[in-house]
Amino acid sequence: MAENSDATGKSEPIRSETLDGDMLLEVYDASRHLAGDRWRVAAVFRLVIPVAAALPPGASATAGPEEIRRLLGDPVVFEKRLAHTFIEADRKDEVMQEMVQRYLDGVRRYMVRPAFARNYVLRRYADALQKSRWYADAPQPGVLREEPAN
Repeated sequence: MAENSDATGKSEPIRSETLDGDMLLEVYDASRHLAGDRWRVAAVFRLVIPVAAALPPGASATAGPEEIRRLLGDPVVFEKRLAHTFIEADRKDEVMQEMVQRYLDGVRRYMVRPAFARNYVLRRYADALQKSRWYADAPQPGVLREEPAN
């Protein structure tokens, strides 16, 4: 599989499929040449999860879809990167195909479960909420704080 990214770094997926619940699974080739005839063969797997697919109307959740959209945006993206290093140039395509197929064979049945999308979105929401609280008292750029009088 040839590198399919242009000079701006944008690339087209080498594989794309729609899963149950309007989720989109895309696979990108992130391989790069190392030295001589050696390559770092890498794949990026992206599962694009619309908030509505993860939290359908009437689903009980700790936060509503609007609150999740406000904090995380919509859609929420699950991403996994896999790589093999120092692969011979003539084996690059074969290694990529095997790596992609092996990963998809192992995780596709989990990704299509409604609980996967729901749990992933809620975990990302909880993480983002916690991080937003870490810096709640931190000074904001351009805003001067008054020093307490002694």
